[in-house]
Amino acid sequence: MKNHPDFISLGGGFSPVADDGYGVSYIIIGEDMINYHVSCKHSFSETDSHWFGAQISRALLDLLSVLTPAKTKNPQAQDKKRQ
Repeated sequence: MKNHPDFISLGGGFSPVADDGYGVSYIIIGEDMINYHVSCKHSFSETDSHWFGAQISRALLDLLSVLTPAKTKNPQAQDKKRQ
């Protein structure tokens, strides 16, 4: 924290609580970064932590696209709409 005061953040998580489940730990860093870790038990052949992590990434990118204002090709046209 002394070296990077801008990256003070809250995080939490859990390990898999069921043989056929996943565990997810995460940390929100600053205003624009989320790091997460996905785990699962090797004893259950139908879980795939890489696949599950990719689905989390996809969902976060979908949220970002919904919550981020669209950029127009013509900024002057955007200014006229605001007036």
